[in-house]
Amino acid sequence: MVHHKALLFSLLITSLFFANAHTFYVPHYTQTEGEWATRLTLFNPTTAQAEVDLIAYGNNGQEAGRSHLTLQPGEQVNRGLGSLLPELRDDRGFMVIETNTVALSGILTFQSLQNGGIASLPLIGIRAQGLAFPLLEHNSLRQSGLVITNPDSTEAVLSIEILAGNTRSTRIVQIGARGKWVGMLADLVPEDTPEEATVTVSSEAALTGFALTFQNNAAQIFAVSATPVTRNEAAKWQATVNEAYDLAQIKTGVAAGYRLAGGTPILAAAGFSDRENQITSQPDMRSDIGSITKSFTAAVLLILQENGAIDLDAPIATYLPDVPRGDQITTRMLLNHTSGLKNYSTESDFNQVILHNYNGGEAWTVAQIVDFAFDKGFDFEPGQGWNYSNSGYLTASLIAETVSGRPLIDLYHDLLWQPLGMNDTFFGGFENIPTRARAYRFDDENRSYEDVTHMSLALVAAAGGIVSNNQDMLTWADALFTGRVLSGDSLAQMLTPTPRAPSELPYGLGIVIGEINGEPVYTHNGGTFGGSSAFYYFPNRAAGLSMLVNCNMMDQNYSRLFTAFLNTTGIVDKNETGLGLIQRFNKRLSAVPQ
Repeated sequence: MVHHKALLFSLLITSLFFANAHTFYVPHYTQTEGEWATRLTLFNPTTAQAEVDLIAYGNNGQEAGRSHLTLQPGEQVNRGLGSLLPELRDDRGFMVIETNTVALSGILTFQSLQNGGIASLPLIGIRAQGLAFPLLEHNSLRQSGLVITNPDSTEAVLSIEILAGNTRSTRIVQIGARGKWVGMLADLVPEDTPEEATVTVSSEAALTGFALTFQNNAAQIFAVSATPVTRNEAAKWQATVNEAYDLAQIKTGVAAGYRLAGGTPILAAAGFSDRENQITSQPDMRSDIGSITKSFTAAVLLILQENGAIDLDAPIATYLPDVPRGDQITTRMLLNHTSGLKNYSTESDFNQVILHNYNGGEAWTVAQIVDFAFDKGFDFEPGQGWNYSNSGYLTASLIAETVSGRPLIDLYHDLLWQPLGMNDTFFGGFENIPTRARAYRFDDENRSYEDVTHMSLALVAAAGGIVSNNQDMLTWADALFTGRVLSGDSLAQMLTPTPRAPSELPYGLGIVIGEINGEPVYTHNGGTFGGSSAFYYFPNRAAGLSMLVNCNMMDQNYSRLFTAFLNTTGIVDKNETGLGLIQRFNKRLSAVPQ
């Protein structure tokens, strides 16, 4: 008892020096004699002395032990939990670690003494009102669960959403003050437990948590911290989207989202996905991505080259023997717009075909459009200039289908969308698209909106026919530019601008490679008869932004969303506003035809 009083006195004295205390969390510990052994390693990487308070709480929220440590600069402590917290008995709970240094580093390691499995958890420095768990598993080999802690002094009510395939379910869980909750996937979905699921947790309280997976009956244990998403970020982004929409002069629907460093996407929407029926736009609004489709088409061709089915530098006559100048044009030229082939979508008589389709006429096939383009001829000798040409991408898609023996829609699904879990992405004109936003054409002269949803996206196909949402677009950007879609060599080819492209518009294979304030950015915009889009990805920061508008014109006020995104990433410097940057950058980017 004397020791206990002395310890409390020591902690009170120490707290006087914690005017700028920093708090860390270990969201789990387990201390059970004969079953679990737990160690805590702390390291002071600073040049200042670190005063550290450890406070352990049991699952029931009651304090289970305290201690104080002093770590000299560069000092490490690596001790069993029982040694650090002598008062702690057989218990399971979580720990709060308070220190006067923000740079404290640490890890907790726990081991199953009966089955041998070992897992480690790093200190967590932030709490969030939203937590995301990308993968829980339940099968004969692995069983996963969540561990959520509520460090607050009041009860927390959690909304837990489970996504398994196309099925969503929700559970409400209450955690007492300073309590902890553990739930396996089999507990969350007791009937027909899925083999895999993604889980998100939201609450008014700020939480910590991690996913725990046992393999082979705890012979192996995997512990992964949750991705934090604060509700403040989501609310702030929604307010930004609302403000941009309120200022917009062209009002249909807008959905926009961003993602930082592989975290959970922050999504918001405003306006109407259906103007006539006043159906409000949702953050997961599906709409036309237009020419951003080209990045998908280029990726398919690069994968086929990786598999040895095609050589992008071989004459296209190798694959399409009957096209004019096929012995002079390569597939790479088609993808980087140096083939010279005229752009079919800017030809006046092709516009007559579009007008005919307005009145219910049958859309041309891709092969018919390609024949039309080659009949129109060339703007320059193949490989000797640069002009943006949708014709090249439709021709490239025919090559992909020829060498693979499969339709392009199957290549998109099997090579790209299915492996990445892009369940909200579709090939317009070639498959049904559930709950697609209505598509509108804005007449600037009459200030009126025409519903053009019936227009077939088969008319733009591999050059601009994909329909998606911002969640999937951010998934695509992150996967593509971090090397999870293409090999290193293929990605380098995609991101190498052709020397023939104008200096203000460095164009690779389906991607524009630019820079803002010295930061490289990969980007493209898109436009269809009834949709407009843009995406930006900053590789040095693993940060992406995606915007979709269900109208052929994107109001200039939506540039405010890019400004807000730049501010979030810290790319804007003190000498230039984000609005100034986006205006300059968009002036260059506007040279990309839709």
